Amino acid sequence: MVGSFGLAGDTPLLYLGAATDTSHLLSFESVRGQVSTELEKSLARSTRILRRHRNALDAIAGRLMRHGRIEGREVEAFIDNPPTPDSYPDSKD
Repeated sequence: MVGSFGLAGDTPLLYLGAATDTSHLLSFESVRGQVSTELEKSLARSTRILRRHRNALDAIAGRLMRHGRIEGREVEAFIDNPPTPDSYPDSKD
């Protein structure tokens, strides 16, 4: 998207090719740099989200480890009301 829709480089409105032609698009240094920037921003954002919801994430992972699955409503409940580590459901199993 960055290269195909012209969101990178000295002339950001320039169409560089079809989005399916990845090897061609990545031959442009400006496109590679912009893709790297977008990936770094996405990594930082996802890390912030995971840290903010760490207790819920740990509880969800624990439930999955013990039961192999979890219902969507349970995930939502963990996120809405994150447990403290010592009160994780099934922690006594």
